[in-house]
Amino acid sequence: TMTAHPTEAKRVTVLEIHRRIYRKLTELDQPRWAPRERDLLVADLESEIELLWMTGELRLERPTVEGEIAWGLHFFREVIFEATPQLYGKLHGAFERHYPGAPVRIPSFMRYASWIGGDRDGNPNVTAAVTAHALAEYRNTAIGWYLTQVQRLVTVLSASSNVIDLPAGFKPVLQTALDKSGQADAIAARNPDEPLRQFASAMLARLMATRDGGKAAYL
Repeated sequence: TMTAHPTEAKRVTVLEIHRRIYRKLTELDQPRWAPRERDLLVADLESEIELLWMTGELRLERPTVEGEIAWGLHFFREVIFEATPQLYGKLHGAFERHYPGAPVRIPSFMRYASWIGGDRDGNPNVTAAVTAHALAEYRNTAIGWYLTQVQRLVTVLSASSNVIDLPAGFKPVLQTALDKSGQADAIAARNPDEPLRQFASAMLARLMATRDGGKAAYL
């Protein structure tokens, strides 16, 4: 559960610099760099550290509820959305190693919640309008993440039906997805003989409709 803890005063800007420094340090641990590439990484790291010293570290004014909402969502976009599938993947791998041959199905056991924008006992500035804004931001952030990931699938799933063999049951599933997208003909024409890309494109169309309130929306 996310909460706007009163002792957390670091700005999102500072947290982002910390994250970039961490990534540079991780890259420097890799042995693959040529001397010139390593020098560039070190120079980038020095620039980030210098920028951190020149950046105001603390918020000097009490943040608004809208600012707290953005602060909480920063952790979802930068950490939680990426870490969650990694955790499930590690659990799946652990079960396969310790129970070889056994079917593995990891249930969806993680749930996310937030007090930010809804805790009217803790913050008198939280009104019905603020709560509505918070819910919209949470929804849009989640949909935006899915849009980014599915767009990547659309980009890479170029396998041709003339080369790969798909399960017999996939064709009706694909047709259903295309029909529900409201763009069946356009998707099929744009990606002929690419059933996996068509399926991902249908998902993308429905996610966009969900974001925009269209008829093909998932919800």
